[in-house]
Amino acid sequence: MKTELRNQYDAEKIVDFLLVCADKMGANNDENSNTNQIKMIHLKGIFDDNGFCPLQIKTYSDNEGVKAAIVHGRHMNGLGQIYVYEVGSRFYPFVATVESLTDDLDILKENESAYGLEGISMRIKEVLEQQSVADGEE
Repeated sequence: MKTELRNQYDAEKIVDFLLVCADKMGANNDENSNTNQIKMIHLKGIFDDNGFCPLQIKTYSDNEGVKAAIVHGRHMNGLGQIYVYEVGSRFYPFVATVESLTDDLDILKENESAYGLEGISMRIKEVLEQQSVADGEE
């Protein structure tokens, strides 16, 4: 999978967070409503509600932005897990299609209201700063 993504996209980079937005398949998507969207945020080193902790988040992009991502991590039970996202592909286990991937806080801040996530960029920034202080980085 890595080889396919490397060959298909221009650039790859390792990031600290990833926002995945997906539209439910078959739903009437109103541009002014976020009720038919599923959003998932991966923060490096932070456990999510399912017990998954991302250890590395790698994004693949072209001149239009982030188009794919691979999230390597570990479940709280100790098993390794990998999530692969690509714009336009199915968002498992949901019946949804990945609409967008965002790995830049500035872009996220500009589009918070469009995503229905007002204030999330500030909260992500705070969590990442707290984590870097806890890890001894500054």
